[in-house]
Amino acid sequence: MKNKVLIVLSTMFLSQVFFSCCDCPMSETFENNYTDVSIIPYDTSGFNSEIVIDKVNRNAFGLGILVNFETIKVASNFKKLSSLGFNSALAFSDCDCIGDEFIYPDPIDNFKIRIIDTQTEQNIDVTE
Repeated sequence: MKNKVLIVLSTMFLSQVFFSCCDCPMSETFENNYTDVSIIPYDTSGFNSEIVIDKVNRNAFGLGILVNFETIKVASNFKKLSSLGFNSALAFSDCDCIGDEFIYPDPIDNFKIRIIDTQTEQNIDVTE
């Protein structure tokens, strides 16, 4: 009886070691370079927002910011194979596959919004 229990437990342990291999797809590294930034002013006074052409009330003002970028593949990360022919034996642990990585070499840190008051011709910072 003890031998059967020992065989069952050892079979379960060995199956966890051999079948816990990660089969992760190849991951790649990309670099995103910004090419264009567009700022679109909106008039939000009606039921639908409209793009501002001339003037807008300061209480009904909205901004849309559109950032275009170009994605370039810079590296391919291959899976490492162990000497036994298994991808990796990760018994009793989760299999964390690392996906694609994106690098932003020139991130947008901040921006300021300034308006011109048409009555006083004053340039005002309204970023906050």
